[in-house]
Amino acid sequence: MSNGPAQPADLFSRLPRDLFRPLASPNRLPMWRLLSRLYAEFFGPDAPPPPEDGFLHRTISNFIEQQLLTDESWTPEEDDSPDTPLNVRANLVLRRLIECGWLREERVGVRAFIQMRPDVQQFLAMLVDFAERGPEYIGGRAQVIYSTLRDVEKDPEQHAPGFAHAAREARQIVASLAATGHRVQDVMERLSLEHTPAEFVRSFFQRYISEIYIADYQDLRTAQHPLRNRLEILRIVQELRFDAERREAILAGYCKHMRLPTRDAALAAFERDVQKFHALERVELYLEKLDATVGRINRRVVGYLNYTLRNQGKIEQLIDRAIERVVAAAQTEGVVPTTFASGWLFSLDRLREPQREKAPLPRRPIEKRVVSARTMALHRLHRAVRAHRDVSPQNLIAYLERHGVSHHPVSSDDLTVESIHDLCALLTLGRAALRATCLPLRAQRADALLAGLRKYSLQVVEPRAMTANDFVRVPRFHVTQRSA
Repeated sequence: MSNGPAQPADLFSRLPRDLFRPLASPNRLPMWRLLSRLYAEFFGPDAPPPPEDGFLHRTISNFIEQQLLTDESWTPEEDDSPDTPLNVRANLVLRRLIECGWLREERVGVRAFIQMRPDVQQFLAMLVDFAERGPEYIGGRAQVIYSTLRDVEKDPEQHAPGFAHAAREARQIVASLAATGHRVQDVMERLSLEHTPAEFVRSFFQRYISEIYIADYQDLRTAQHPLRNRLEILRIVQELRFDAERREAILAGYCKHMRLPTRDAALAAFERDVQKFHALERVELYLEKLDATVGRINRRVVGYLNYTLRNQGKIEQLIDRAIERVVAAAQTEGVVPTTFASGWLFSLDRLREPQREKAPLPRRPIEKRVVSARTMALHRLHRAVRAHRDVSPQNLIAYLERHGVSHHPVSSDDLTVESIHDLCALLTLGRAALRATCLPLRAQRADALLAGLRKYSLQVVEPRAMTANDFVRVPRFHVTQRSA
């Protein structure tokens, strides 16, 4: 593993250096539409299989000629003559795409064929996907990552390429969450330029709701969302990283399936993929930021709509106009024309009365309540009743010690009842003996009553035998003090 930060990859070591020139020209929008249609018609996955040598030069130039004819947004660039024939313009556009690297021209005999390099074709597919991408569905990606890692855990060598693919998906999840917050802010800046409520609402639903929102945003924090498995994903990644046998199997799979020449190259690629998985540790942070951003934007939208809907009469413009008229009349000592008559209908007497503050309530001193002797006696009686019925572990132990329970078993027939407290203690000990006899050992350890009597062993000796006295009948049991 390297100690310093990783160097950024050189994009133009894979792509032609002048690839972006057509997209930086004044005709960048029609040029992008032309590239998208070329990809869909000839080089995309939905296009028919291309010929072995490529498409004829005339076929591509005719297609470009049709696009120039139907797209009226093309503007003349430098050194372009307005009266240039359409077929010449189409060949000039095709020549520019070939020179910049979007297309490749090869000659077979006297005929010229047009092809697209595989790396440029893959790059164009990514651009088209980015331009057409709608709301993200985070749950699908998280489920794919989790399922892939489960397969890697079962067979590391065979599914090693899936580990690398899942690592890229994990980083893209975090990147999409981070980018969504910025996209929401950008959209709100564009929405603030709308002047009427109708335009604002239309732009809000077209841009903010349908384009920006994550498709499963409302379910991200639920227990059923696949994103809940991110901790399990990180656990599997750490096990694969530190388990020597599995790590060596993955490295062998990297060398075999990804054509890496040495083990060191495979180890470096594996460590890079592991670091990509660690991006999932920041998911909670980005979710909190996204929630805060969405909440703030929603409050701004609701406030704007409330304000505009309540002020349909353009009250601000009317107030500004009235102020201008009054100031102008004061400077020229003129009269301000109004639509209402002066006098009784427009006088100080008709204005609203000022709001008067209410007088504070008078303070009253706190009176000390005197408790009667009867109330105190009833309170002490209730306390005595609760004390006699208290069956805490300390009271039960004191009851057993009073009857001399030791290491020799004592039968419930020998436990006497002399008070309400003794009656409650005997009933509680009978219930504890039934639990100790019927419950398994694990349940006995979790039982609060048996845990308080852990220094004693209680056991029902006969299922149908009963201990009866003048007050109660309970199953007969034996109680013994455990050895230290």
